[in-house]
Amino acid sequence: MEKMRDDEGIMLIGHGSRSNESERVFSLQAERLRNFGFRNVRVAFNEMSDETIEKVLWEMADRGIRRIYALPLFIIAGIHITQDISGKLGLKEDCDRGNIQVNGREIEIRYASAIGDDPLVSAILIERALGLMSWAE
Repeated sequence: MEKMRDDEGIMLIGHGSRSNESERVFSLQAERLRNFGFRNVRVAFNEMSDETIEKVLWEMADRGIRRIYALPLFIIAGIHITQDISGKLGLKEDCDRGNIQVNGREIEIRYASAIGDDPLVSAILIERALGLMSWAE
């Protein structure tokens, strides 16, 4: 793994939910990223949470983060991915990177795509289906 610099961070982005389960699952995934060796990992939500994208972006900038890898945990690239979240990150619609200004600091944003068409998602689905098929009749 390429080593992350101290001024780089990951923003794991979720939709947001009224359920506490959403924050629990995203916190778990963030901890797994940290355990893998990634630094400055934060969780942010598009809506229905106090941990908004804008708030986390501001806090990361204040902590000296100059490059943010924004990882949306969404299945498809619907309107939230292509417009809402990219806009909250300060990017143009359907743009996957750019430099923005946050509180007088220049921040580079690199924005990943939705995960639905990733072959690893298929592998998880195959594993789950095989697991269900192995249940005793």
